[in-house]
Amino acid sequence: MQFVLFLRGINVGGKQVKMETLKKVLEQKGFKNVKTLLASGNVIFESERLNEKELRIKIKKILEETFLFSIQCIVLSSKKVKDIYTKNPFKNISPKSEIKFYISLFQEKPKIKINLPFEMEGFSILSASGNCVYSVVTLSKNFGTVDAMEILEKEFGKDITTRNWNTIEKMYSLLA
Repeated sequence: MQFVLFLRGINVGGKQVKMETLKKVLEQKGFKNVKTLLASGNVIFESERLNEKELRIKIKKILEETFLFSIQCIVLSSKKVKDIYTKNPFKNISPKSEIKFYISLFQEKPKIKINLPFEMEGFSILSASGNCVYSVVTLSKNFGTVDAMEILEKEFGKDITTRNWNTIEKMYSLLA
């Protein structure tokens, strides 16, 4: 069965993980058809194990033993990632260079404490569905992606990882 692994917080702040090394480590541990995308920790792989939680725990342990620091892991089935892509909540928003679409991923369904959609100047959280929260950032000199990530972490905690929608589109194109 095919899965997608999203790592949080690597290749920033001194936590270096080369994708070539990551691929090799996962292959040595028995994962098949391992493909990485970008340096931010996006991996497609196959495993006979069918449980996302079990895979997340196993991979987190492997990575910690290999890279000597803890790495937050989100594992989703390729079917879930395909569903996320197909539902595309951004399809009715006109793309512009200053508008960025983001998806925040959780291992478990997040607890939503705020009313959605949530809007403020430069940032909105459109919706939440399953393991995902969808948001839009309008970049300006007063507001940027880092500001949006701070709001998301404050609201949902640090057990999330966020990707630009372009990354999800690229991942989708690599899925079987």
